[in-house]
Amino acid sequence: MAGKAIPTERAIYTPKTEAFWRFPSKQGDYILFEELAPAATQSDLAKISGVQSVPAYFEVFRAMYDLRNSGEDIEKARLFVREVMRTRFPNTLTRVAYMPEGNKDIVMHGYGTSNRKERQVEFVGRDGEIQNVSSTRACLALTGKKPDEVKEIMDWLNGTSYTGLWRVNAKPIQREERVVRFVANSDGSFLYCDVDPAVQYPAFRVSRKKF
Repeated sequence: MAGKAIPTERAIYTPKTEAFWRFPSKQGDYILFEELAPAATQSDLAKISGVQSVPAYFEVFRAMYDLRNSGEDIEKARLFVREVMRTRFPNTLTRVAYMPEGNKDIVMHGYGTSNRKERQVEFVGRDGEIQNVSSTRACLALTGKKPDEVKEIMDWLNGTSYTGLWRVNAKPIQREERVVRFVANSDGSFLYCDVDPAVQYPAFRVSRKKF
């Protein structure tokens, strides 16, 4: 599945190598690059080609999951994703604005780009295993997938049986914005939705070649 990179529009960051995995699907070919975007704030990562929001990453992960029994290459790609999630805690272009009482929270994708999209949803809540603590609407707003599907994909990627959702647990006095990133360890995988926007982390680089 490895090969030469396809051109991208936001080619601000030029990686040293463009080796990648390609995952065919009905929606087109999804690409996962081996080289990460360097550690940076979310605002700076928005300038780098291939850095995406949570739903775009889950489209790639879904394509990987559908090919999970297809051989050695897909297993190498899975282990790559697992290692990055366990050691690099990759950032995304998704941000949650937690709103005061009486207002719905705002899930923002494509933060810092011209393709920014927002969804209003009740997102504040307790932490725990995603299928137990997240409403379907909140999970769809965050990932584009239902809680059970998110758990199935993340459990497979990390090789564990726990996928957690971490977030702000109570309505703030004033608007608070937090970044979403992936975290994993030997106990489980997690969607951290309460990260300080000033913190710097690397990010996966992905793309899709449409038919």
